[in-house]
Amino acid sequence: MRTVLLSAFVSAFLLASSCNNAKANESKNPIVQEGYNIYLYSSEACESQYQPCNNTIESGTNILYAKNNCQIKESKRIRWCSQFFKMSPDGSETTQITNEEGYKVHMMYYPKNKIYLYAVLKDGYAEIVSLSTNGNDEERLLTGFDKYDDYPLLSPDGKTLYFRRVGHDDYHKSMNDHEIWTLNIETRTEYQLTNNDNFEYNLRLSPDGKEILFLQSRGKENTYGFCRTKNISDNFIAYFDLETGRTGAVSDKGEKYTLFEISQNGRYIGACVDTGTNNDRFVLLDWEGNLLSEYSSEKNRSCEKIVFLEDSDKALFLSFNNSQYLPDEIIHILDIKTGIVTNSDIKGYAIYNFDIHPVTKQIYFIGKKKKTEGGMTTILYRTDLYGGNIEQLTDRFFSLRELNIW
Repeated sequence: MRTVLLSAFVSAFLLASSCNNAKANESKNPIVQEGYNIYLYSSEACESQYQPCNNTIESGTNILYAKNNCQIKESKRIRWCSQFFKMSPDGSETTQITNEEGYKVHMMYYPKNKIYLYAVLKDGYAEIVSLSTNGNDEERLLTGFDKYDDYPLLSPDGKTLYFRRVGHDDYHKSMNDHEIWTLNIETRTEYQLTNNDNFEYNLRLSPDGKEILFLQSRGKENTYGFCRTKNISDNFIAYFDLETGRTGAVSDKGEKYTLFEISQNGRYIGACVDTGTNNDRFVLLDWEGNLLSEYSSEKNRSCEKIVFLEDSDKALFLSFNNSQYLPDEIIHILDIKTGIVTNSDIKGYAIYNFDIHPVTKQIYFIGKKKKTEGGMTTILYRTDLYGGNIEQLTDRFFSLRELNIW
């Protein structure tokens, strides 16, 4: 059973908004798994002072460049510009999705609703934008530009937006005031779902659309001189029930969770745990937070990106060795039925991100052969699930980091 905490203002929200609840028979993730493409994200440093980022894109067969035409001056604060791209699985066709300036993060694609959702950081604020895929590239502002909103999620019926909002206008002064909100897209009515003094992030919607899972700090404070802030590295996995308004812990046994993902069938939660000994653990939990399996390799390894296969019989996670300057990243593969962990045979590459093609079961990863090669530039590769022939799909990107297959 879930731990229950129900607040009065949440009860009022539930009475006032009937369209935020998912239908009981909704059992599929709102991301429809068909017509898969590779979604990439490239950022570049541009001069501040609110000048537009002057991006140019040159595309050809299996090649994509992101050029930076901005003059960077040491005397001025640097901001980052970024754009999203869509690429065919073989790398032969690439389309730039976004064009406006600003640093874009947390992109989600909903083919059923024919929209992209993402957050744009600009001028000290963050707004959530909906970008249509019906051909006219219409962009519609979903949240106000006087706040800091990110982590957008869309309900299965497409009528409700869930997101995180920083309560204070200045993000950097609001480490203790991050809450989860909801927005009725048609009426633009907003409601606050959580109300605490803790740090909340890594929002995920359950596959049935009935719960939001997220990381929440335990409320412990660190003191840096005159500054007091929450210890955001001491997190547990929390949930918010969208039908009842109940909130509590999925798993809070003293573990320090750094990230998690939900399997497509909603049965499993894969999570990375900071042990405090320079050796992260990967754990597999059931929906109630019970430990099913765990894995810990040698010391000094950090646990990163987690991906479940479409049929949810395997969980993949990335680990890297912080103490080495040469490439030492490993993609681990957990067989959920047997609990056995094997490694994909990708050697000699610095791996920054990866994802799995649901049909071909191929691994796509962002990286390079040497960490010192090309500065911040990175390349997209693909290989078989357990390694083998590695195919280069792009030439060099500038700071290519985010990768999803939808």
